[in-house]
Formats: sequence, C-alpha cells, structure tokens
Amino acid sequence: MNAKTFVIGFVAVMVAVLAASAYMSFTVEPTTKVLVARTSPDGRYKAVRERLTRKGDPKFCADSIGIFLSVYPDSFVESNKVYEVYAGPCVTATGHTPLPTLKWLSNTQLRITYTPPPKSDDVKLKMKPIDPSKYVHVEYVAR
Repeated sequence: MNAKTFVIGFVAVMVAVLAASAYMSFTVEPTTKVLVARTSPDGRYKAVRERLTRKGDPKFCADSIGIFLSVYPDSFVESNKVYEVYAGPCVTATGHTPLPTLKWLSNTQLRITYTPPPKSDDVKLKMKPIDPSKYVHVEYVAR
C-alpha cells in the first residue's frame, strides 16, 4: 500500500467519525446531572445525592446517594460507587420536594426519605443500612 492510498483512507475514516459525532450530538438528548450535598453536623462526613436525567427518548431518571469524608469533592459520588448507600429510579411525590431527601440526625445518623417505585415496576432499590466506613448509620423513611 502506498502513502497516497493510506492518506486518502485515513481522511475518509476521519470524515466518517466526524459525521457520526455530529449526528449523535444533534439527535441524542444529553444527560443532565444534579448533585446535592449535605454535610454532617460535625463536618466530618457528607452525603451526596446524584440525579441523572434525560428528557428525550428514551427518557431516563436515576438517583444515587453516597456517603464519604467531606474533604472529597461532591463529584466523588460518580466515580466511586463503593460509597453508594442508595440507588433507584426517580419517583416524583406530588406536592413535595424532590425525593430522596437527606437529613443528618446526628454526626453518625443520616435519614433518607424516599418514594418507593410503583408496584407495577419491577425495580429493586439499593438501600444499605450503614456506609462502607461502618461509621454512619442510615435510616430510610418511605413517603
């Protein structure tokens, strides 16, 4: 294979990649990420809720909550799922604030208020009663 054929083939591949990338950016709805953090009363730990949503087809919404040392950035919840104590689909409670909500009851006790998914959905919630450090206990309250 000579150099001219190689260069033409390389340019053709690059044009195809750019065209596919442009098509995807115009047709696929981006995912929106919202992080909400609550620090424990003593400031040692924090609980961070991450909500991922996409309004376009296919619609998507998921919540996850991680507990870790407050010195870590909030985005730590995304990359280290080992700290995750709650995970499930978004469920809207009518007339209420977006759930799940986070409330520290003490330096070592966190309350997560959530709305269970409808019985018709075959979805399992991930709910751990204690964080990976074995220091923070989690109480779950269904609304």
